[in-house]
Amino acid sequence: MNKRVLVCGAGELYQSAADMGGAGYVFTGEHDAAIMRNSALINLNVVQFRTARRVPKFFYSSPARIYPAQNQTVRRLLMKL
Repeated sequence: MNKRVLVCGAGELYQSAADMGGAGYVFTGEHDAAIMRNSALINLNVVQFRTARRVPKFFYSSPARIYPAQNQTVRRLLMKL
């Protein structure tokens, strides 16, 4: 989905978007390249937008979910199914 956002005279830009999925999608290893590519494209497009619009302040917050180590095991994932 493509969205265009018009910003006139904005002084700040906040970036918190990423390509994310649930643990069953992310932890399979099958989608790693697509997740990294899509997240990189989102970040590059936001930086390009900021540069083109000369927005003076930019805040990037990593949107990655942080799971405790004990929740990242296959056994733990299977228990939730």
